[in-house]
Amino acid sequence: ALQKKPAHKVPVIVFESTLAPSSMATVIKDHFAKYGLIEGKDILLGNSPNRVMPGRLVERVTDSDKLVAGLHPETPKMIKHVYKQIVTNGELYETNSMTAEVVKTLENAYRDVRIAFSTELVRYCDDHDIDFYSIREEINKRTMQTDNATNNPNAVPSGGILIPMLGVGGHCLPKDGILLWWRRIESEQDTSTSLIINSRVINDESPEKTIDLCEKNIGKVDGKRIAILGTAYRFNSEDTRNSPSLQLALALKKRGCDVVLHDPYVKTDDQNLRKTNLTDNFTNDLKGALTDTDLVFMGTAHQEYFQKFEDIITHANTLQGVVDACNVFKAAQFQDSAIKYTGIGRGTQAPTPAFIDFVYDSFRTMETGLGNEVRDLCHFLNNTYADGEFNLVDFKEVQRLAASCSTGCDIANPGLLSEIPEYNGFQFRLAVNAVASLAIKS
Repeated sequence: ALQKKPAHKVPVIVFESTLAPSSMATVIKDHFAKYGLIEGKDILLGNSPNRVMPGRLVERVTDSDKLVAGLHPETPKMIKHVYKQIVTNGELYETNSMTAEVVKTLENAYRDVRIAFSTELVRYCDDHDIDFYSIREEINKRTMQTDNATNNPNAVPSGGILIPMLGVGGHCLPKDGILLWWRRIESEQDTSTSLIINSRVINDESPEKTIDLCEKNIGKVDGKRIAILGTAYRFNSEDTRNSPSLQLALALKKRGCDVVLHDPYVKTDDQNLRKTNLTDNFTNDLKGALTDTDLVFMGTAHQEYFQKFEDIITHANTLQGVVDACNVFKAAQFQDSAIKYTGIGRGTQAPTPAFIDFVYDSFRTMETGLGNEVRDLCHFLNNTYADGEFNLVDFKEVQRLAASCSTGCDIANPGLLSEIPEYNGFQFRLAVNAVASLAIKS
């Protein structure tokens, strides 16, 4: 259709998909050129990565701030002219394509990093019976990034310290940090101290660590009949892409467990159930899932689960223990029950002021390290792929645009780092990476 366009027409083509930085200037532009459609002459290529969310798509399309970008300076203006008819309650930010690519992948990559930091913290807390959530509230107050996710399992966390759960799923977070690093990985640069890359490792460990938590506080899982409540990666959604519940099920099956997955939203012919060979382990029948069950792992904070708490306990007449991996229940709900309860972050001891100070200092170290990493990525992309002044990626502009993301993406300024915070021999792996990365460059 584009090849048959009238000669005097120059169409604007907008990509809404998330793209790895430099894709528009290389892969996309080159693809159209193969068909005789030259950017800036025959067509104008633009991108406006979406910020929608499963279950809230229509609301987010009209209300969320949005990036409008292009390879030619006029392209963002044209896209904005059209999109302002749709994005009626959000702001449209004009920029170049590579900046939009960096910002979009960074929003999810930094969220993955913050989850990994929170996950490191909660593992220490669980090992030492410390209440993670009281630390979360205090650190988020100090950093002026409070939210109500501590007490509301259906609130989207946006604070500095997020809510560590069974793992990180979905289509975006598990891959966008890799997309952000794509060109540097391709050039065989060292990723060993990258906070973004190492956060993937930390978060991918979570299903196995949750099994460890169960065995420490409730008992061995080997050979047990286990129900995993929540198969989707996100609450009140049917989306199973990269769901950590699927990884937990596979890990438990390797331990000889009889595993049943339940979800009120996921369909029985879900493609990711088929892909992981777990279709026969899945049901939409909550009562059936709980029949003769020894252990329950709460994998997703669906509203149905905390609304039907009494039903869950009643139906599960053989239940020995509940592992809460998604902040859906409280220990007090099990006080009058013979069922053992444990959960991620459910320590009973208050943190000491010294430990809170240590966590705060470590968080600031991580933030600065991330700022250093993003700045260096911007320099690399500019030196390798920027075509002209308009297409340069400015770190300060990346900071400004990332801050418009509703889930919290405040990128700290780069800075010098020399000391790794420590508490009784414990150091955050991400803080170690932040200092080591700077040391390697110097």
